[in-house]
Amino acid sequence: MDDLVSLLRSSSGVVDGDTARIWFIDQDGNNVRFWVSDEKLYRYRDVAEGNYSAGTAIASNVSGIALEYYDANDQPAAPSPEARKVAIELTVEREGHSARLQSAVWLRNR
Repeated sequence: MDDLVSLLRSSSGVVDGDTARIWFIDQDGNNVRFWVSDEKLYRYRDVAEGNYSAGTAIASNVSGIALEYYDANDQPAAPSPEARKVAIELTVEREGHSARLQSAVWLRNR
């Protein structure tokens, strides 16, 4: 969660995404994508656009990610360059126990 929040906070904006994945450009000009697959949180970060299959698993036991996007007036928005805030919820599960990690990020460089 910390990695996602830190990179997103200093990004130049959301390129695309939906409720279960996100693509944005970080402060160094890299394409960054986060998504969950097979109970792992993946991150892709490179100058090339890449896709949602070429990433590195950075956390396991992650059963889901939920993303919500908001405009400058804190109203729901589409995942697009107009999004100024992203609410994030990660669900982690292990040995029958689960927890939800939540955060919200205002994009500084927008």
